[in-house]
Amino acid sequence: GPIIRAWPTCYRPMAFGGEEFVTIPAVMESLVHVTSETGLKEIRIYNGRELFRFFECGGAKEFRKKLLLDGTVMRHMVLIAEDMKGKKAISFARRNSKYDIRAVSYCSDHTNDGTMRSFHGPGGLPVAQPPQLHWDIAGHTWDGGPLAIIPLIQFAESRPQISTDKGDESGTRFNQYPFIETADEGSVAVGSRQDELLDESVKTVVNPWHTFGPHGDKSRLMEYTLRFKEYFPPTSGVPISDLPIRSLRTGIRPCVFTQEITFKKDMTIKGLRLIQNLHKPSATPTSLIIGRSPDRVEQVLDVEKMDKPVKVRLSRGDWFAAFSPATSCTQMFVLNSPSAILEVSNYTVQPNWLVLLADLEGRKVLKGDTHLLELVSLNSSIDLPIATAGEVHRYMSFLARPDGMQVIRGRRAHTPGFVDVAPHGGAVEVLIPRPADGLNITVPLRVPNLNRKWSAGLWQKSGYVKGYYGSGEDRYRGLGVDFKGSAHIPLYVDRAEVTHVLVGHPVIADERGTDIAINVMHLFDEPHQWHVAVNNTTERTVTTRLKQAMDLPRLDFEEREITLKPGEHRVLRAKAPRRR
Repeated sequence: GPIIRAWPTCYRPMAFGGEEFVTIPAVMESLVHVTSETGLKEIRIYNGRELFRFFECGGAKEFRKKLLLDGTVMRHMVLIAEDMKGKKAISFARRNSKYDIRAVSYCSDHTNDGTMRSFHGPGGLPVAQPPQLHWDIAGHTWDGGPLAIIPLIQFAESRPQISTDKGDESGTRFNQYPFIETADEGSVAVGSRQDELLDESVKTVVNPWHTFGPHGDKSRLMEYTLRFKEYFPPTSGVPISDLPIRSLRTGIRPCVFTQEITFKKDMTIKGLRLIQNLHKPSATPTSLIIGRSPDRVEQVLDVEKMDKPVKVRLSRGDWFAAFSPATSCTQMFVLNSPSAILEVSNYTVQPNWLVLLADLEGRKVLKGDTHLLELVSLNSSIDLPIATAGEVHRYMSFLARPDGMQVIRGRRAHTPGFVDVAPHGGAVEVLIPRPADGLNITVPLRVPNLNRKWSAGLWQKSGYVKGYYGSGEDRYRGLGVDFKGSAHIPLYVDRAEVTHVLVGHPVIADERGTDIAINVMHLFDEPHQWHVAVNNTTERTVTTRLKQAMDLPRLDFEEREITLKPGEHRVLRAKAPRRR
C-alpha cells in the first residue's frame, strides 16, 4: 500500500505574552510526501469530517508538495492516501492552534483539556464563563482550589428536560459526541451532539469521570445540539510566575450559548426546562435586572428578599443581568431567539434560583419541529466593578448602539447581543471610536455569510495590541469560520482611540467556485508578502473567476478566470516565507 513519508504532527504558534497579529509564527509549513510502488490514485486531507484538500495523483509513484497554512486557525487534519489498487494509508492528525487561546486539546483521558468545553461521556456545555484572573493578580491556589472568579449566575446544567403527554425525558442521561468548529486568536467555538441514552442499567449518571457507559438506545422524545462560543478578553501583559508565552487577560468576555432541540414525536408539551442555575450567587446581596429590547430597564429584583418565585416572559432582544455591590463577576444575558420564560426564586431558599423554560407549555409539537435557544452574554472579571443598575444599563445601551460606530462596508443587522455586520463583496469594514466613559468592554463583532473553504482574515487598520511586536496599526491575522459560516472577532474598543477593522475573504470566487479551496497566507510584514493558492476539492472540472475582495497592502491580486481539474492544486502567487 501507499506510504506516508512526511505529514507533520502538532504545531503551536507562540508569541511573547500571547500577543496577536504576529505573522512569522503563524506560517505553518506542511510537507506532504507520499509514495507507492503501484502508483497513487489520490490524496485527501480532512479537517475533522470536512474535506480540506484533495489531490489527484494519476498513478504517480511519488507525491511531494509543501502547503503554507495558517497555524493560528485551529484544525485537526488527517491525510488519507489511496493507491491504484484501492489500498490506503491514514496519518496521525496534524493538530494546530495558537498557544494561550484556550483551544481544546486532549491528553490521555476523557476530559483533560483544562476547560471542560469538549470531552467524552455525559455532560453539557458552559453557558457563560467570566474571565479567571491569573495568579499573578489574584494569588496562587492549590490544584483543585478556588478559582479567581466570583460568578453570580452559574448555569451549570445546560441539557434540557422535557415532560409531555407521551412521557418524560431528561438530557442528563444522554451520552454526547463533542465536536470542534473553529478557534483562532480571538475566539473558540465548540459543540456537542446528543441523541443517545446511556443504558438503563446505569442507575445514576454522574459525569465523564464516573460514567463511561454502556451506551443504550437512541432517545425517544428529543435530540439536541449544544454550541458554545467565547470571545477572548484583551492581553494586558506577561505573567511573572508562568510561561512568558502565556498572557494576562482581564475585562469582559462575551460568550454565546446555543441549544437546538429537535422533537422526535407528535406530542403535547407539559414542560420543557432549557437551562438552570444550580448554585446560589458567589457574592451577596445579588440583584437581578430585567430589561426589554434593546436597553430599557423594566424592573430590578432584590432576589434574597423575594417572598415567592417570579416568572417573566422574555422576547427576542430582551435581557437580564445579575450584579452585586460586593466584589464579583457581573453577568449580562441577551436573548437572541424566540420567547422564553425566566423563573426567578429567592436564592437563600432555593440554590437553583434561576431557570429558563421554553414558552411551550400546553402546546402541540410535531415530529421534526425544532426549538432554538440562543443567549449572548457579557461576563466581567472580578477586577472590573459593575455594581449598580445604572452601570449595567450603560453596557446594554452601548452593546445595542455603540457610540459613534460607522459601518463603512457591509450591512448591519440589528441582532440582539452582537454587532452583526453582513459582508458586501466578501468583506465588511467597521469603525468604533473609544467610548467616552471607559466601559472596558469587549465588543463581540460577528461577520456571517462567509465560506469555510476560503481563507478569512482580519486587517486591523487601527486598534489595540499590547505592543511587543509593533503597534496596533495595519496588522493582519487569520480568522476561523464556524459551521454556520460566521467569524467572531473581539473588538477592544476602550484600549485605542479608534478601532477600525476590515474583515472577510482576501480573495473570492464567483458562484461557480464556492466549492473550491482558496488559501491566502500573510507571510511577512515589512515588506508585506502574500501566498495565494487554490485547490479543486470536487470531482468535477471547475471554471471560475477570482478577484481580490480586501484592500490589503501589496496583495495586488489581479482578477482572472481559471479552470481547475478535479483535485488540481495551483499556486497563483508564491513568496517564500522569510525567517528572522
